[in-house]
Amino acid sequence: MLNNYRKAIYNLAQTTGLTVYDYWPIDRELPYCITQNVQVIDDNAKNAEYGEYIFDIHIFDKSIGKTNVIGYAELIRQNLNSLELDDVDRRASYLVVEDKEPNINHAIVSVRFKR
Repeated sequence: MLNNYRKAIYNLAQTTGLTVYDYWPIDRELPYCITQNVQVIDDNAKNAEYGEYIFDIHIFDKSIGKTNVIGYAELIRQNLNSLELDDVDRRASYLVVEDKEPNINHAIVSVRFKR
């Protein structure tokens, strides 16, 4: 199940049209997405099919204002239901955060799958 969700998250991040990494890149041109973190909350330790999986998609951009990262985050939220995953409750929320680097806009989209 986890690998199916990872593929779905990667595909979802690609709907932004940005380059998607599964690691923290160094010296890459902005904008881009990173899909690395996952939290697993197991509802049933004997059956790995059931549980809750929370993935974070980080979006980075260097533009004036936060409009671009918010637009990318909204696009991910809108495309969430188009993923081909059966019998899975899915939700997404996002947060725009201050990045430690000046002039870098950073949004984190948290996507939750629950079965």
